[in-house]
Amino acid sequence: MRIEIINHPSTTNVTPLNNLLKIFTAIQVNVCCILGVREYEYYRNYETVTCNYVVNAGYSNLIFRCLNYFIVQLKIVKAMVCNRGGVDIYLAFIGGDTLLLPIL
Repeated sequence: MRIEIINHPSTTNVTPLNNLLKIFTAIQVNVCCILGVREYEYYRNYETVTCNYVVNAGYSNLIFRCLNYFIVQLKIVKAMVCNRGGVDIYLAFIGGDTLLLPIL
């Protein structure tokens, strides 16, 4: 069984994600993650977890923030399409439930 965890790139709290990955690796599940750059640096050395990262830029202008949010969602969809072979379950983790395009 292969699970893909989608985490919002701006989320930087690794403790809940770390606990979830410990549970999945304990029951011998192949895990693929779509993470932000900070989380990717933390989890890239895990042998049982395949990680992909999405770059998220911060803007103060409202228009650029909305445009960046849409672009980040398209990057996540692209990563999901590249990893779609063999994935049984997609799990939207912290902040992943607000991403509308990947859910569709």
